[in-house]
Amino acid sequence: MLAGCSQTTTVVAGDPTAGGRPETAVIRHAGLSLNIAVEAVQQFERGGQLVAQVTVRNSGGRQETFRYRFEFFDDGGLQVDPASGVWKERTLQAGETAVLAQVAGSSRAADFRLSMSPWQ
Repeated sequence: MLAGCSQTTTVVAGDPTAGGRPETAVIRHAGLSLNIAVEAVQQFERGGQLVAQVTVRNSGGRQETFRYRFEFFDDGGLQVDPASGVWKERTLQAGETAVLAQVAGSSRAADFRLSMSPWQ
């Protein structure tokens, strides 16, 4: 790793050993409070559109603010509807749980990635 590069932690759902790539991933960028924990990762279809849903919890003793964005990909791993991948702000009080969710903007979406980073 190069000096000065940020570290990331990836939480992956699905079984990458089952042939093919994992179904979903959550990317936690360096500097994001360790108190923001990923509790569940789900995806399902509603009306022919992929819905991504990630449950997070602030396990710390103080308010935490972070930003997040969803990105969606087709069966070949190519990003679809990149304009929908805008950063959003979220604040969680101590002990609060929240569901981060987004509907894909394209019916070609088959997979998603959620990135979370510190609010600056």
